[in-house]
Amino acid sequence: MWTLILLALVAVTGIAQEFRVEGAVLTPLRLTPKELGRMARTSATLTHDGRSVMYEGVLLQDVLHLAGLGELRGQALANFVMAEATDGYRVVFSLAELDGQFGDEPVLVADHAAGEPLKELRLVVPRDKRAARSVRMLVKLAVMAPAR
Repeated sequence: MWTLILLALVAVTGIAQEFRVEGAVLTPLRLTPKELGRMARTSATLTHDGRSVMYEGVLLQDVLHLAGLGELRGQALANFVMAEATDGYRVVFSLAELDGQFGDEPVLVADHAAGEPLKELRLVVPRDKRAARSVRMLVKLAVMAPAR
Protein backbone atom coordinates (compact mmCIF):
# COMPACT_ATOMS: atom_id res chain seq x y z
CA MET A 1 0.00 0.00 0.00
CA TRP A 2 1.21 3.52 -0.78
CA THR A 3 1.73 6.07 1.96
CA LEU A 4 0.65 9.53 0.90
CA ILE A 5 1.40 12.95 2.23
CA LEU A 6 -0.57 15.56 0.39
CA LEU A 7 0.49 19.17 0.14
CA ALA A 8 -2.64 20.56 -1.52
CA LEU A 9 -3.19 24.08 -2.73
CA VAL A 10 -6.77 25.33 -2.79
CA ALA A 11 -6.87 28.00 -5.49
CA VAL A 12 -9.79 30.41 -5.50
CA THR A 13 -8.51 33.62 -7.07
CA GLY A 14 -4.90 34.64 -7.33
CA ILE A 15 -2.54 32.67 -5.12
CA ALA A 16 -3.92 29.70 -3.20
CA GLN A 17 -5.94 30.27 -0.03
CA GLU A 18 -3.90 27.67 1.87
CA PHE A 19 -1.15 25.12 1.46
CA ARG A 20 -1.92 21.86 3.26
CA VAL A 21 0.51 19.26 4.48
CA GLU A 22 -1.34 16.03 5.27
CA GLY A 23 -0.92 12.30 5.54
CA ALA A 24 1.94 10.47 7.22
CA VAL A 25 3.39 13.49 8.96
CA LEU A 26 3.87 14.18 12.64
CA THR A 27 2.39 17.67 12.33
CA PRO A 28 -0.29 18.27 9.70
CA LEU A 29 -0.09 21.87 8.45
CA ARG A 30 -2.28 24.47 6.82
CA LEU A 31 -0.10 27.29 5.55
CA THR A 32 -1.64 30.38 4.03
CA PRO A 33 0.41 32.53 1.65
CA LYS A 34 0.85 35.00 4.53
CA GLU A 35 2.26 32.24 6.79
CA LEU A 36 4.48 30.99 3.95
CA GLY A 37 5.79 34.56 3.70
CA ARG A 38 6.88 34.45 7.37
CA MET A 39 9.00 31.30 6.93
CA ALA A 40 12.73 31.40 6.16
CA ARG A 41 13.01 32.81 2.65
CA THR A 42 15.47 32.14 -0.10
CA SER A 43 15.79 32.99 -3.75
CA ALA A 44 16.99 31.30 -6.90
CA THR A 45 17.36 32.23 -10.54
CA LEU A 46 15.67 30.05 -13.13
CA THR A 47 16.77 30.34 -16.75
CA HIS A 48 14.32 29.12 -19.37
CA ASP A 49 14.41 29.80 -23.11
CA GLY A 50 17.34 32.21 -22.64
CA ARG A 51 15.47 34.35 -20.08
CA SER A 52 16.50 34.47 -16.41
CA VAL A 53 14.01 35.23 -13.63
CA MET A 54 14.73 35.57 -9.90
CA TYR A 55 12.19 33.66 -7.78
CA GLU A 56 11.64 33.94 -4.04
CA GLY A 57 10.03 31.42 -1.74
CA VAL A 58 10.52 28.70 0.84
CA LEU A 59 12.66 25.60 0.47
CA LEU A 60 10.47 22.55 -0.09
CA GLN A 61 12.73 20.71 2.37
CA ASP A 62 11.82 23.26 5.09
CA VAL A 63 8.08 22.74 4.51
CA LEU A 64 8.52 18.96 4.75
CA HIS A 65 10.57 19.26 7.94
CA LEU A 66 7.98 21.60 9.47
CA ALA A 67 5.41 18.88 8.83
CA GLY A 68 7.52 16.41 10.79
CA LEU A 69 9.47 14.55 8.13
CA GLY A 70 12.73 13.94 9.90
CA GLU A 71 16.05 12.45 9.00
CA LEU A 72 16.04 10.13 6.00
CA ARG A 73 17.46 6.68 6.58
CA GLY A 74 16.82 3.10 5.63
CA GLN A 75 13.67 2.45 3.62
CA ALA A 76 12.66 6.11 3.74
CA LEU A 77 15.36 6.68 1.11
CA ALA A 78 13.04 5.01 -1.43
CA ASN A 79 10.37 7.69 -0.91
CA PHE A 80 9.59 10.24 -3.58
CA VAL A 81 7.59 13.41 -4.15
CA MET A 82 5.18 13.82 -7.05
CA ALA A 83 4.26 17.41 -7.93
CA GLU A 84 1.12 18.08 -9.94
CA ALA A 85 -0.16 21.19 -11.72
CA THR A 86 -3.76 22.25 -12.34
CA ASP A 87 -3.50 20.97 -15.92
CA GLY A 88 -2.45 17.49 -14.74
CA TYR A 89 1.27 17.94 -15.49
CA ARG A 90 3.33 15.83 -13.07
CA VAL A 91 6.99 15.47 -12.12
CA VAL A 92 8.85 13.39 -9.53
CA PHE A 93 11.71 14.06 -7.07
CA SER A 94 13.36 11.60 -4.71
CA LEU A 95 13.22 12.75 -1.08
CA ALA A 96 16.98 12.25 -0.86
CA GLU A 97 17.72 14.76 -3.62
CA LEU A 98 15.67 17.37 -1.71
CA ASP A 99 17.44 16.70 1.61
CA GLY A 100 20.60 18.75 2.16
CA GLN A 101 22.31 15.78 3.85
CA PHE A 102 22.17 13.79 0.59
CA GLY A 103 21.65 16.06 -2.38
CA ASP A 104 22.05 19.72 -3.02
CA GLU A 105 18.87 20.49 -4.94
CA PRO A 106 17.39 23.72 -3.53
CA VAL A 107 13.80 23.31 -4.75
CA LEU A 108 11.65 26.31 -3.87
CA VAL A 109 7.94 26.68 -3.35
CA ALA A 110 7.96 30.12 -4.94
CA ASP A 111 5.38 32.83 -4.35
CA HIS A 112 7.27 35.76 -5.94
CA ALA A 113 9.03 36.29 -9.28
CA ALA A 114 11.08 39.34 -10.23
CA GLY A 115 9.96 40.98 -6.98
CA GLU A 116 6.24 40.62 -7.71
CA PRO A 117 3.75 38.16 -6.12
CA LEU A 118 2.85 35.20 -8.30
CA LYS A 119 -0.81 34.47 -9.00
CA GLU A 120 -0.12 30.76 -8.46
CA LEU A 121 2.57 28.94 -6.52
CA ARG A 122 5.40 27.43 -8.52
CA LEU A 123 8.10 24.88 -7.82
CA VAL A 124 11.47 26.23 -8.91
CA VAL A 125 14.31 23.79 -9.64
CA PRO A 126 17.19 26.11 -10.57
CA ARG A 127 19.90 23.49 -11.12
CA ASP A 128 18.04 21.40 -13.69
CA LYS A 129 19.40 21.95 -17.21
CA ARG A 130 15.83 22.16 -18.48
CA ALA A 131 12.98 23.85 -16.59
CA ALA A 132 10.65 20.87 -17.07
CA ARG A 133 10.43 20.06 -13.32
CA SER A 134 9.78 23.68 -12.32
CA VAL A 135 6.05 23.08 -12.09
CA ARG A 136 3.92 26.18 -12.54
CA MET A 137 0.28 26.25 -11.40
CA LEU A 138 1.25 23.92 -8.56
CA VAL A 139 -1.79 22.32 -6.89
CA LYS A 140 -0.51 19.20 -5.17
CA LEU A 141 2.60 17.48 -3.85
CA ALA A 142 2.39 13.88 -2.71
CA VAL A 143 5.20 12.12 -0.84
CA MET A 144 4.95 8.39 -1.42
CA ALA A 145 6.66 5.29 -0.13
CA PRO A 146 6.47 2.01 -2.07
CA ALA A 147 4.82 -0.92 -0.30
CA ARG A 148 7.04 -3.34 1.51
